[in-house]
Amino acid sequence: MPISANVLFFLTMCFFVESLPLCCWKGEDDDVKSDLEKVELTRWEKNKYDSVMAVYKDEVRDCMRKMCVGTKRQLQQWGRSNGEPRELLDKFASCKADCEKMNKHVLVEIEDISRKKDCHDTMVQYMKLGYDDLAERTYLHYTTSIRK
Repeated sequence: MPISANVLFFLTMCFFVESLPLCCWKGEDDDVKSDLEKVELTRWEKNKYDSVMAVYKDEVRDCMRKMCVGTKRQLQQWGRSNGEPRELLDKFASCKADCEKMNKHVLVEIEDISRKKDCHDTMVQYMKLGYDDLAERTYLHYTTSIRK
């Protein structure tokens, strides 16, 4: 089945648009460009994100392994254990919640920086395709959903 000329043109344009660097865009809306700069991660935020992720990998995952692994193992083998499956599920859920509560500050920082990064990435994709209005909506959604 041959590829139609329209499909081939569309695929070529998608590849071309994806490969354009930010400096080559011909966007008309300077407000959108300034909003994009506002959500761009600073060097400090990138370093903080990397360090917080390292803490997450060390502390939060380690907490889950040490505190909850016995309950999880019992839950996986509940047919041979004496506990009821519902009781084990509740025990595991409370253990996981305790780990997350102890490390809540780490999880909040990860979430905040991730939301900003996701907003920036989405805006970049919309601007590459020429959808400045959608990029602006993405920025507005991000600014209205920021924690106060």
